Order: sequence, then structure tokens, then C-alpha cells
Amino acid sequence: MPVPARLSELFSDVRQVERLREARALIGFTRLDAPDPESPEIATRVELSRGIRNWVPASEVRGEGVFLRVRDGLMAEWAARMEKSPHMDAHRQAYARFRANRKSDRMTSDFDPYSGGPGARYIVLHTLSHLLIRTIALECGYNSASLAERIYAGDEKNPRTGILIYTAVPDSEGTLGGLVSLAEERDFDRIVRRALADARHCSADPL
Repeated sequence: MPVPARLSELFSDVRQVERLREARALIGFTRLDAPDPESPEIATRVELSRGIRNWVPASEVRGEGVFLRVRDGLMAEWAARMEKSPHMDAHRQAYARFRANRKSDRMTSDFDPYSGGPGARYIVLHTLSHLLIRTIALECGYNSASLAERIYAGDEKNPRTGILIYTAVPDSEGTLGGLVSLAEERDFDRIVRRALADARHCSADPL
């Protein structure tokens, strides 16, 4: 799909994903805390079966989506400018507090509270994704709970700039074409501009 001329400085690629299939499998569960490779003592995953098995309960979701790619140069410039900003420092401190608090007082080993932090690239892609999901939900008829996202931010050695927004419902409702049609040049331009305009308001304002 051609990127709308007025958005060419922001996106390098826009793709319509007309058919998408996602398989979800349940392999076990934990209570209170999720497993952490750095502190294995805080949570042990409970398998669904006590015996040896070669199957797990799973479901298949069929849907559609839109894939976006932010321009590499624009993302690199923004990330470099924000990396040492007070805003990013506040994000890092909040992430460290989250990592420390989620241990439920059962951690006995040392760990790095900043390990696995999202970083500037992920934060901006995730924010943009949620702005678009809110706007798309108003345009295509899907509620926001029916839309899912995949963020492709990569890492310092292999940076990426992709966002996949797709339907995540287990029936045929997710393949009716409403989401894919919004990637058309005219509609996509309107949606992005509306999402960015709405971002000027408080994100906690439900209206």
C-alpha cells in the first residue's frame, strides 16, 4: 500500500494483512508472580498434567490486520533525543519499582531492577499503537478489546520500527474486512491525523 503523501515523513511502509492466523496454547500457570529467569525461586510454573504428555489445550484465532513501519531515521533521532531526558529517566525508575514490587517479598537472589526495560523505541511504538487502536475502534466497528497489537522494537543491535494491529476474536467476525479497509490511503491518513490530534488531550480522559 502506498503511504499517504502527508504521512510519508512518519511511515515508510503500510501493509494490509487480509488473512491472519494466531495459535494460542496453554502450557501451565503460576500464582501471584510470573516466572523470572533471574529469580526462579519466586514462581514455579505448574504443568497442566502430572504425567508425560505431548499435547496442550490450544485455540486458533483467525483475523485481519494492518502493519505499519515507522521511518528508521525518525525513530533513531527521537530515541537518541529522549534517551537521557527526564521523561525516560522517570520511566526507568518506575520500571525498576515495578520489578522490585512484583516479587511479593519472596525474592532471595540479587537481580538487576532495570533488566528487560522497554526502552525509548518500545515506549513510543506502544504509545502510537494504543492511540491508533482507540481511533480505529471508533472507525471500524470493533471494540478496543477485540483489537490486539504486536510491537517490533528490536534491540540496540537489531533495531526495528514495526507495529501490527489486528483482530483477535475466535469467530468469523474478525475477518469481515473492516480493519483492513482502514489501511486505504484516504482512510489511513484521516485515522492517523485524528489519533495524533487526540493525543494532545489527557490520556486519562475517557472522552
